[in-house]
Amino acid sequence: MRIRSVEVRTASDSHHNATYVTITTESGLVGLGEAYAAGPDLAVAETVRYLGEWLVGEDATRRERLWHLCYRGLRFPAGAVGWAAISGIDLALWDLAGKLADQPVYQLLGGPYRDRVWVYFDVVTGDPSDMAEEAKAMAGDHGFTAFKLFPYSPDDDRLPWQEAIRLVSERVEAVRAAVGDAAEIGVDFHAKLEEPVKAAEMARAIEPYRPMFIEEPIRPGSHTVMAEARRAMNLPVATGESLYGKHEFQALIEAQGADLLQPDILLCGGMTEIRKIAALAEAHMLSLAPHNPFGGLSSVATAHFGAATPNFLIMESPQTVGPRAEAAALRESFTSGGIEIEDGYVKLPQGPGWGVTLNEALVAQHPYQAWRRPVPDKADGGFGYY
Repeated sequence: MRIRSVEVRTASDSHHNATYVTITTESGLVGLGEAYAAGPDLAVAETVRYLGEWLVGEDATRRERLWHLCYRGLRFPAGAVGWAAISGIDLALWDLAGKLADQPVYQLLGGPYRDRVWVYFDVVTGDPSDMAEEAKAMAGDHGFTAFKLFPYSPDDDRLPWQEAIRLVSERVEAVRAAVGDAAEIGVDFHAKLEEPVKAAEMARAIEPYRPMFIEEPIRPGSHTVMAEARRAMNLPVATGESLYGKHEFQALIEAQGADLLQPDILLCGGMTEIRKIAALAEAHMLSLAPHNPFGGLSSVATAHFGAATPNFLIMESPQTVGPRAEAAALRESFTSGGIEIEDGYVKLPQGPGWGVTLNEALVAQHPYQAWRRPVPDKADGGFGYY
């Protein structure tokens, strides 16, 4: 099954760009992948095109070989842009493999380990009562049993530290009271803090509300410092969305810097590499809760991975329901055949490969738009992190 072409399309939902990879074989079979919007987004697309030229004429069934052709061909450490490009190509090759076998991808991974895939719903920072109402509604109307809160807002960077702690604590307390003890709550500090001692102080303030995990309590960069922050807390630490490849995760594991790993399948090396990360984690009795903020193909691929992976715990769900559903609808519509959530779980995807197709006409109507991540100001005029 020789590769005839590798193409890439970038579409904007007016807030983020989605980068889709299609690999077409000489027989006309098409595999679909997605690459992380690592920023600069057009650099990801150009890297896919660059790597794609090497794949023309190669056997698409030799996924491991082609993964290493891209990885070793880049020679120097690839960084986020290179890893995102490799991930998108790899996912398209897995889609081809599923279509060739006429099976869902999770069947190629050993079959479904579980019957459905647990997801959590993101509750974004706001007034504590508004956050509580949103979580309560999503639990009652849609059956979600797990949530992740973003209780530390960009505006909090301008507040006195003790005031910021008070607001974070109030937001977490309000949601816990709304959903009760039957639901799990993760708390995402969004990598905004840089000092382990501050992260530990914030963790102590919300400890009474029994979070399932604290995500990225400090800015990633040093596994040693992340481990220091973890040791200073009495709550599980989750991290990994900005890491890529088995070697970075191995270093994090060796440093004892996390209780829960969060690789993103669009960034960490695709299905080929996330399976190896999962194996490393399983050997150290760690679970995975994959990062998945984008939806569409990302959610489907993550669900396939979760269905077949024993030490998978939970995944992030796209905002396809709730108050931000309208904003997410355009991005979701770039692909058809997405995930179906019922009672807080994803039903196992059906159809060969991912079971997803690209709506090429709609993608063409929404071309790339320049976007940059906001950089919040602190009270002294310095910069914070978004």
